[in-house]
Amino acid sequence: SAKPAGETLDHTGDPGGGRAVFPVAAEQVDGFREGWASPPVHALRSYYVDHEKGDDAAPGTSPARAWRSLARVNTASFLPGDAILLKRGGSWDEGLAPRSNGTASRPITLGAYGEGARPRIDGGNRHAVSIRDRNWWTIQDLEVTSDPAYNRCGINLESVEGRPRPTGFHIYNVIAYDNGGTGIRAGPGGGKDNGCDGVHVENCLAYCNGGDGIGMHGNDQNGCRNALIRYCTAWENRGTGGIYMSGGQNGLIDRCVAYNNIVINIWAWNAINVTMRRCEAWRGHEADAGGYDIDWSCEACTMEYCYAHHNEGVGFLLQGSGWIDYRGFPMESRYNLMRYCISEHDGGSIGMVETFENGKLYNNLAVCRRKGGDALGIGGWPEKPWDWYADAGGWPSDTEFYNNLLVGVEGAGGLHADDYTTRQGNRFDYDLYASAGDAPLIKWGGRESGPKFWWGEPSPPGTMFPADPYRDLAVFRKATGQEVHGLAADPQFEAPGEGGYGRLPLTAYRLKAGSPALRAGRPVLLEPEWLAARAKYLTNTGAEKWGVPMEPAPVTVDYWDRPVDPTALSIGPYQ
Repeated sequence: SAKPAGETLDHTGDPGGGRAVFPVAAEQVDGFREGWASPPVHALRSYYVDHEKGDDAAPGTSPARAWRSLARVNTASFLPGDAILLKRGGSWDEGLAPRSNGTASRPITLGAYGEGARPRIDGGNRHAVSIRDRNWWTIQDLEVTSDPAYNRCGINLESVEGRPRPTGFHIYNVIAYDNGGTGIRAGPGGGKDNGCDGVHVENCLAYCNGGDGIGMHGNDQNGCRNALIRYCTAWENRGTGGIYMSGGQNGLIDRCVAYNNIVINIWAWNAINVTMRRCEAWRGHEADAGGYDIDWSCEACTMEYCYAHHNEGVGFLLQGSGWIDYRGFPMESRYNLMRYCISEHDGGSIGMVETFENGKLYNNLAVCRRKGGDALGIGGWPEKPWDWYADAGGWPSDTEFYNNLLVGVEGAGGLHADDYTTRQGNRFDYDLYASAGDAPLIKWGGRESGPKFWWGEPSPPGTMFPADPYRDLAVFRKATGQEVHGLAADPQFEAPGEGGYGRLPLTAYRLKAGSPALRAGRPVLLEPEWLAARAKYLTNTGAEKWGVPMEPAPVTVDYWDRPVDPTALSIGPYQ
């Protein structure tokens, strides 16, 4: 972030402050870990492939009698429990497309043997690894790439219309890079088929792909079931996201890191019960340029314990799809939850737009530094903000905002509740507001003055009127009936503005002993009535046996894994 300034550099806004030496953490707790070991291979039979000394006329049953090419593997038939092992240090310029099935108790394994670097597969104008209409495979310890000129993937798990849903894939310790398509993808092959079931991706690295880094997809909310993405890193992918679940249900994105990706770093779209947990997302750029997103047609999704920073766009975006039945998807995003998340140095901290309904946002921290911006911005539009949306529009409604720390600095405010948002049943209480300079704590109702919408879109006739600014919380409370227990005060962080990189330790945003936010929150419970209403959108697909939760658990720890006393909650993510 340093900028040239004459003969030196201006380090304003540089998280490193010009340092040449940085402290090194004892352990990288989130994202891809180079030294991590895949589960051991326990095969009934093993077949070996050696790119230098192998012979396709050999039986392939030992390192000394290995096959040479992946073409030979593609013509072979394998039994459940078999393993196909590529020699480490080897490189193949051809795609691998095996054609056999494993079983739940005896998957087929594609992995590596020997010493040295991961085996490298360059698919050229084909997917590096393509498993189409097959079941129960484990893929581990590979590098996968293809010619970027073609829309091909590093690993492509593909369903076929009219066939049973492919099931049971574990992908461990794979590096996917420079593919024209997605690095690691599971989804439809075309038509109306609906993706895969039970795809588990762990400790993988996906970078510089023309598509997404890691993507799980289906044609509708019944697709891409029981997907789990854990301890993965995705950077500089130019599709629609670093890590992306769309058209599916019952998924978990856990302890991942995504940065420098196009559109959104980590997000869900047209999905049911996708949880994003303990992740870090930064420097999103181009298009939406955001950190995280619960987007169109998402129901019963959760973001918790996540950290967004230095994104050009909004750190956390929460969005319904307006008044349009787009491609048959539901119009609303409903019963979604955001809790114990932190946004710092983002272009906007938390943004909520359109028909986002019956949600909960509590115990989050948003620090906004964009002059004229706000830590929490909520709004919508009457109709047709963009031509291709046809009849998009609407406002967030019936959503709770409790125990949040909303901090504006450098000319930013705490909250902007836009237009009809103020009269759609949304509830604000026990939040703490802080704003430096002349920016109001809260902007309530209306649009900001000028010929633009809140997000820069043209205003329809008759809707250009400014919001009411409030610099005194007591005046706001009397005028609106909101924030009966809210506070306007300095939250007393340890070192605000110095969060930097890394989801932990992030000591800058712990509260000092005398903070007014301590033990000043509302005891927020996941009420049985709300959980019961949320449960109406869920289908039991066996997700919990894959490690995917079916409902948000009661909070037992704060952002820093410190125990929570539910009878004396603080405001914000530090308890």
